[in-house]
Amino acid sequence: MALDNKSLVKIVNKRSTGYTVSLPSGEYYEWLPATNDIYDEQELEFKQVQILHMRSSTFKEGYLFIDNEEARKRLGLEKEEIKIFTMSREEIEKMLKGNLTSIKKLDNYKENKSLISEVINVAKELGIDNHNKLNYLSELSGVPVEIITQSNEKE
Repeated sequence: MALDNKSLVKIVNKRSTGYTVSLPSGEYYEWLPATNDIYDEQELEFKQVQILHMRSSTFKEGYLFIDNEEARKRLGLEKEEIKIFTMSREEIEKMLKGNLTSIKKLDNYKENKSLISEVINVAKELGIDNHNKLNYLSELSGVPVEIITQSNEKE
């Protein structure tokens, strides 16, 4: 089926934080945080998706994922680029609990500030205390090790 302005497109939140959108027309949408690989999704008309894409970095930065290949192509969002930006909380936790080599795969994603920020938040929540992992995450994100570990102690 050809995509037109009225076609419904599934928009998915795969991140562990909620997300809200207010369109110029006054329409308001809210996605709940993803939990245990269960994602919140809503359908928007393709025209709304286009407006959101033109006015924000919502899709480029991976805050939300367009679950429609034709729509992603029409908006210039290549499949591989999107894959980089959509790591679930569970994927981040698994990576952080793995060895340093698995964490260093983040080198491929260092330009994605929102993903790196989410990785740091998850590392704080998990209480990562491995010196080598903390140094690497600090270097990657610019967040001092003391801040990451200080946040762990407050919980």
